[in-house]
Order: sequence, then structure tokens, then C-alpha cells
Amino acid sequence: MNCSYHPISEKEINEWYCDLKFQSILDHVYYEIVKNGRRFNLKEESLKSYVEIMKMAAKNAQSKNNFDEAHAYNIALVQGLFRKYFYLKDFSFSKLIDKKSYFERYTKKWQEIVKQEKDRLLKVNNKISGEKSGGIYIPYNKVIELLQDYAKKGSVQDDLNAFFGERITIFLSSLEYAKSNNLGILEAAGIINKDFLVSSNEVSDIIIGNCDTQSLQFGSQIKIAKHEIVREIMLDLPIAKIPEIEQKEEKKSLWKKLFG
Repeated sequence: MNCSYHPISEKEINEWYCDLKFQSILDHVYYEIVKNGRRFNLKEESLKSYVEIMKMAAKNAQSKNNFDEAHAYNIALVQGLFRKYFYLKDFSFSKLIDKKSYFERYTKKWQEIVKQEKDRLLKVNNKISGEKSGGIYIPYNKVIELLQDYAKKGSVQDDLNAFFGERITIFLSSLEYAKSNNLGILEAAGIINKDFLVSSNEVSDIIIGNCDTQSLQFGSQIKIAKHEIVREIMLDLPIAKIPEIEQKEEKKSLWKKLFG
């Protein structure tokens, strides 16, 4: 299970995803999505990917058994279009809570985050529930509290160090990034493939390009050759046509973005 941590606020969770009208999306009306994308200065390809992710979310909403797989996973995908996120291999906070239940106090339940009542709130596990699933959410105030408790050098620090091992620096970096930007943290599984391959799919390329480079390179055990393709997102989506958006520049290859 490959896990990632996505800095996003509760307001953004609702604005970027939960407040969107799924029926309108099914009717091929994408105005709200495009409005969101332009408001937050998404580039053309990211905006196209945003539309496709939401089309997939609206279409498949009823085919999943729980909110975590049906929606929280897609929220993490959408976050990956807007800003940086962090890769932490198979070190999930959900698993940490299973081992040390007191860490649940740092999380907030989806029922308290999502404003829309609707059938979108299916069965909610509030943890990673499958190979492609969203997980726990640590709100901004609890991000601060967790960092403060870690700094006290007590049981919180001991248990986090024991669980994350040498990857504790990456987890702390994700918390510090969230803190400095007034954001919470969403955990997800299955955003990044275990083989670290890059597919030719535009959605994959954009989302993988926003992954924190240090955390991704730290997690990979593969020796990278000069022209080797090194990463892939488990996603196969076509690209939607969005009118009135001009392509201004040719996108750099992922290899050049990562390694120059």
C-alpha cells in the first residue's frame, strides 16, 4: 500500500469537490469546475484533468461501498492538481492509529468536514479502506498540536519515530508545510504506483509532478538510469476538451522537471 499525505484545508475540500453538483457534471455542465480552476490559476492541462477526475467521481459515486473510496480518494487526486503533496510509501496514519489508538485524537471525522448532506456521505470509515482510498484527515489545529506534542520528546515522539523510522523527516515536512500554509493533511492510498513509473497519461503526469521530489526519491529503491521512466499514477483517464483555454507553453517533460 503506497501512501501519500495531501495538504488541503476543510474549506478547499468543500469548494474543490464536495460543493460541486454531481448531477450537473453527469449532464456535461462543467462551469463550476472551470470557475474553480481559473480562480486558483490552474494551468490548462491541470484544468482538463480536474474535469476528468470530477467526471469519474460523479459517474462512480454509487459504485463504491464507502465515502473513503468513493470520494476521499478523489479529493486527494484533486489536491494533487493544486499543490504539493508528500509520498510516504506504506506508512499510513490509519495503520498507526490501529497500533496506537490515542493518535485518533489528532484527526477529524469526515462527517464533521463535509457540508453537503446528500448520499455522498455513504458509509464512512474515516480510515484507509482499500488499495485506492482516502484516509484520515488531520485538521490545521491538530497539525499544530501534533507538531507541538512531538517537540516535547515524550510518547508522541517515541511512537512516531518508531512507526515512521527514517521517514519521520518526510512526515514532519508534510506537517510543517501544512502548518506554514494554514492547511490540514489528508491521507490517501494508491495515488502513486508501487513501481514509481510515469505513464504517458496527462492526468498522471500532472499529479505526479506535484509530489514532493525529496519524499518521492527517498521512497524509491530503484536505481535510476538516464532515460529510465521512473513513476506512474494508478489512473487511466482521457483528457476533456475545455473551451476558451489557450495553451500558452509547451509542458516540460517530467524528467526535466525532476532532474534538470
